[in-house]
Amino acid sequence: PIGLFNGAVTRKGKTLYLFFHENPKREIVLKGTQNNIKRVTHLLSGKELEWRYTGDNKSQRKRSLLHISVPKDCVEKYTTVIKLEFADEDIEFRTPSGKPYKF
Repeated sequence: PIGLFNGAVTRKGKTLYLFFHENPKREIVLKGTQNNIKRVTHLLSGKELEWRYTGDNKSQRKRSLLHISVPKDCVEKYTTVIKLEFADEDIEFRTPSGKPYKF
């Protein structure tokens, strides 16, 4: 979705798969997360990744930015895929304009 992050997304049940065609560097930042995250992993290796929420001064929401640490050994040559597992079936983000976006 435009403005949430730079890449593609697919969904299966309570899981989102994030596809990064560019090198994600050391950290990925997703904007507008609304749900409780259960686990974040690198799809190819299955390695669990460190993540944290931070607030966004503009929107005043405490959990508006999701930071995911991506170690060098998890960066793939062409496309890096990150698996986000959520606790809830309804997965919702907020667009930069504040409108809800459901997957």
